[in-house]
Amino acid sequence: MPVVRFRLSDLKSTKASGASIAALVAGALGLAALTMSSVSFAQNIRGSATGPTTAKGYDHPDQFIHLKPVKPADNMYPVIAHSEQEQQARGKLADLERKTGKKPNLIVFLLDDVAWTDPGFNGGGIAVGNETPTMDKLANEGLNLTSAYSTPSCSPSRATIMTGQNPLHHGILRPPMYGEPGGLDGAITLPSILKKLGYVTRGAGKWHMGENRGSLPQNVGYDDYLGFLSVSDEYTEWRDQYFEPEIALSPSRFKMMEEAPFSHYEVHCTPTNTEQCENLKLIDLAYIKDLDKRWMDYSVDFIKQMKDSKQPFFLYHATRGCHFDNYPSDEWAGKSRARTVYSDCLVHMDYVLAQLVKALEDTGQLENTLILLTSDNGPECEIPPHGRTLFRGCKGSSWACASRHLPTGKA
Repeated sequence: MPVVRFRLSDLKSTKASGASIAALVAGALGLAALTMSSVSFAQNIRGSATGPTTAKGYDHPDQFIHLKPVKPADNMYPVIAHSEQEQQARGKLADLERKTGKKPNLIVFLLDDVAWTDPGFNGGGIAVGNETPTMDKLANEGLNLTSAYSTPSCSPSRATIMTGQNPLHHGILRPPMYGEPGGLDGAITLPSILKKLGYVTRGAGKWHMGENRGSLPQNVGYDDYLGFLSVSDEYTEWRDQYFEPEIALSPSRFKMMEEAPFSHYEVHCTPTNTEQCENLKLIDLAYIKDLDKRWMDYSVDFIKQMKDSKQPFFLYHATRGCHFDNYPSDEWAGKSRARTVYSDCLVHMDYVLAQLVKALEDTGQLENTLILLTSDNGPECEIPPHGRTLFRGCKGSSWACASRHLPTGKA
């Protein structure tokens, strides 16, 4: 860089006025600027403070933040459009419909409090003491959504599956407990839409989207539903002297819970009675062990019944497991390598899923069935043993562990 110099003694020798000194300085700076303008500088718009990089870098096929999202409909949030994948999917669906003569069957298999790293396909499985061969096979042969998020508790996630809405829109922002009002009442739901499109709709397992009349399964689109209306620990904790001795060992408090205005029973819900569901059996510390087997048999029987049907079906199977408190039956106690009640439950849930898949295979319906395997939220961390995750936080928090879960699909 050229440098223009002058000495203070030069200024003194001229005996110049302040104005002439200023003019001299300005002239010197102007000369410097004129000289510098002819010098070219190397730009550094990408690289580091030590200089520009010569590496071109790479774009990968699974990065979308630079793309402009579009709204699928006026009432929906913008999404990244994958037109090529959509065309391929539509083509496959059209081919299947021509082959089978009907729309595809849909199964949502929803686990409870199961974490991202519990199944083998995300690094868990036998490595953490609970093999999940069926889940792994579906994930490896299907589509594994590795960065899918939900709300950090169960009822908002379940209602989002039913409505397709953000919880701020459907209004269920936390789990309703012990008969609290609120739920799906008045919402447009997935089963109600599918029913209008000719689907047979069936549900099994945990509901927890409202116990009021308008929120019952038969009033939001289900032809038949077998399960319970609340959440697993609502039926058991206050009965267990080790979890809540202050209730279990207090006759007056125990009676208060027995008479509290929430459903204490496994229920069967059908449109023949829109006022209420039929109470079947009281859920206590013994019967809680049998529920996932009962619901598995119910769903397997339904799949077999639909073998030669001209109508497609929608099956929503929401397991009891593996929400605390886990009480494995004698058949499953110690079945996992870890031999904890949580890992025993997860091995059991993989078996339940396997029986549904086997029923589809045996009846020739697997090819035309879309299976969505997911969990409602991440693991709770209050009552060990519980799920495992690579991410920070727990169920109920705003960290990734609570809301990042394991959706995978198999068509």
